Amino acid sequence: MIIVTTLVIPPGGDVGPFNLYSDSDGYTVPFATNVSAAALQAGYSSTVPNDATIIRVISTGLCTNFIDLNINLITTTTTSSSSTSTSTSTSTSTSTSTTTSTSSTSSTTTSTTTICANCIAHDVTIGSQIWTGCNLNVSTFRDGTPIPQITNATAWSLATGPAWCYYNFDPANEATYGKLYNVYAIIATTNGGLAPAGYHIPTDAEWTTLTSTLGGGTWIPLYGPGSDYQILIGGKLKEAGQCHWTIGGTNTAGFSALPGGGAATAGYFLGLYIEAYFGTTTIAPSSVNRWSYLLSSFNDRIDRVWASANQGLSVRLIKN
Repeated sequence: MIIVTTLVIPPGGDVGPFNLYSDSDGYTVPFATNVSAAALQAGYSSTVPNDATIIRVISTGLCTNFIDLNINLITTTTTSSSSTSTSTSTSTSTSTSTTTSTSSTSSTTTSTTTICANCIAHDVTIGSQIWTGCNLNVSTFRDGTPIPQITNATAWSLATGPAWCYYNFDPANEATYGKLYNVYAIIATTNGGLAPAGYHIPTDAEWTTLTSTLGGGTWIPLYGPGSDYQILIGGKLKEAGQCHWTIGGTNTAGFSALPGGGAATAGYFLGLYIEAYFGTTTIAPSSVNRWSYLLSSFNDRIDRVWASANQGLSVRLIKN
């Protein structure tokens, strides 16, 4: 079985090199060694054991970070048929002729793959709240005024007002993950704001209501001023399976969170297929920052962290 592994490694991230293991032998013997970060980012092709379902990428550099990647296996069915002619022999006093046995075998291989659908706009009721079931994907404020689109890292890092972009500035990411909005756009009140009529961008308190509805307990200190997390909530919000997440959740809440990643203040991107960042309108810890919520493939918790003005976040809405 041949797989292609692609990792997004942001500037300043672990530079490796990396060894690749599979779960078929308990991650004991690497099937590829000393793979560079550049090779992984470009799309690294390698042969792995046929019974492998998870690839573990482990850094051998200064750090010992690792990530597990699920393999979406293709179901294959093989059928074979064969035919053989029989041998016959005839003899006379002067000659002998023989027809030799021949056989032929043909095989047909068919493959089926799972189609991962794009998000179709819908609402989902969770407790007393009604949330949108897809990431926001508008390019205008409520009154129809266009929101500037940014298409390069320099312009993104220098923005001082509302703006949006596609992940990696690539429109191919729109249908599934929607748009990423900077904090200026998320908190805008002019032109009717970012949310369409009948909806609003949630506050920090409304996100807390959501996690409480799902059984969230005590918030545990994480890092930075006021950052914290709750355990066993993220999996209930994440889309199930590996259509989009490298490691999905149970989605028992029906929220179907998608790993649309985020845009950093410097204009580079991180976390597609791995993380989801959702913005709120609540100040934290200063007037230029807002609280946001993070879901990750690495765990089943939900993190509450602050986002600066030039970060790009996904947005889910609540019905008024």
